[in-house]
Amino acid sequence: LCDGSNCYVPYQPSCGAGQQCGGDGCGGSCGSCPGGQVCDGYSCYVPCQPSCGAGQQCGGNGCGGSCGSCPGGQSCDGYSCYVPCQPSCGGAECGGNGCGGSCGSCGANEECSGGTCVPSCVPDCAGKSCGSDGCGGSCGSCGGGDECLDGSCVPICVPDCTGKNCGGDGCSGSCGSCGANQECTAGTCTNICVPDCAGKQCGADGCGGSCGGCPGGTECKGGLCEEIQQGCPNGTATFCGPITDQFGLVTQQSEPYDRVCTFYDEAAICIPVGGAPGCYYWTYEACSDCCNPVTAECVLDWQCF
Repeated sequence: LCDGSNCYVPYQPSCGAGQQCGGDGCGGSCGSCPGGQVCDGYSCYVPCQPSCGAGQQCGGNGCGGSCGSCPGGQSCDGYSCYVPCQPSCGGAECGGNGCGGSCGSCGANEECSGGTCVPSCVPDCAGKSCGSDGCGGSCGSCGGGDECLDGSCVPICVPDCTGKNCGGDGCSGSCGSCGANQECTAGTCTNICVPDCAGKQCGADGCGGSCGGCPGGTECKGGLCEEIQQGCPNGTATFCGPITDQFGLVTQQSEPYDRVCTFYDEAAICIPVGGAPGCYYWTYEACSDCCNPVTAECVLDWQCF
């Protein structure tokens, strides 16, 4: 074609393979898009529809726009506004700052405990075959039939309550307890003995104890302290007061003794008193033979009681 001064080859309308819309290069069109679609110059597409969720405070609308912005001092997590974490160490030299960061780290052979660096725990299994190592670890475990006791494996204790209704079971457990006013004796519940000293000055209290003792010169009889009777009635006393003759003279005697010789009806009498050796005549003459020890008959002119 001539443009008035020059000849030229005119443009040829051209639409690319698969082109849906746009120009053909010669001022014409390669097609148009259906309703609701937009042409990008070659293809038809559904344009982006801005979208902000219910309650969305901030963040994008999905089409390059914004659903809002947060006030000063707040941040957007893509949907909601929030106050960002404020790191806090409060004097801690180690450990977390509450916001995912750190307040510091400890040196070698140290560990962080409550925000403070302390010496690391050193496991200790010296003399142990089982149990804790003191640092949360173990010094070992025991085999079947054994249990760990103070760091050593020992046979498992088997409780034994045979014939018992109270007291220990031999394994730190109990075979039972007794009721009120009872006590456990050798595995059996027995009534608690109540001492009884009512109306007593001395003697046993009925429970292996005593209601008291008697002062010198007295003895306990029927729970009461009574004066010791003088003389030798029926030859049963173990202590006798002085014995006098018909003239009022004290006859010779010994303490302790088993016989006393005195004057009675103008005859020497042997009074036997059990418990001690010796026998004396009222005339101060030895009379250990005044009574025959076998026949209990009187020797010479004496009489034997």
